[in-house]
Amino acid sequence: RLELWEYETIRMASFNPTSIHACNTEVVYVSKIYPDLYVSSTYEIDFDRLYRSGYRGLIFDIDNTLVTHGAPANDQAKQLFAHLHEIGFATCLISNNQEPRVKPFADAVHSLYIYDAHKHQQKNYEKAMERMHTEKGNTIFIGDQMFTDVFGANRTGIPSIMKENPLEGRNPDCFKTAVGSHCADWLPQIQKDT
Repeated sequence: RLELWEYETIRMASFNPTSIHACNTEVVYVSKIYPDLYVSSTYEIDFDRLYRSGYRGLIFDIDNTLVTHGAPANDQAKQLFAHLHEIGFATCLISNNQEPRVKPFADAVHSLYIYDAHKHQQKNYEKAMERMHTEKGNTIFIGDQMFTDVFGANRTGIPSIMKENPLEGRNPDCFKTAVGSHCADWLPQIQKDT
């Protein structure tokens, strides 16, 4: 769905498209949990290009997407958000964490925020777009978890970019218990044209 990423070569993993997995008592088709794009770092995304392509709203997860889990907003995050706002993006952070974690981070990067978001439910993705005055056709979600972040964005109908965390020890919504391996073992790989 993200045609603007022509320069990306995405090699999909060999999933059976008809296979299903249980997630939070729902039946989830594998295609619903795939993001539109995988990146190794949020900071490698060409946000200027996204803006030129007509996107106007960015919804971000925080932990392991912008900073390591539990870390405050660092200079890299502050500089990124300053640039995003300068070029005209509206931003909203949505997190399953509570307000004492989310508000200080949002204040530091001057972003709208929603805490206790209950991702993968659609309600707060829609609320984020409402607050940013954007819509499904010009909003993108960036996060690091399949079964909460990406699944929620896909259910809402907005494009999703997943920041991979193959070396992270903390990966709580991975389906390791279901299939016996880490999410990183199941993810499609991405190879950037050089």
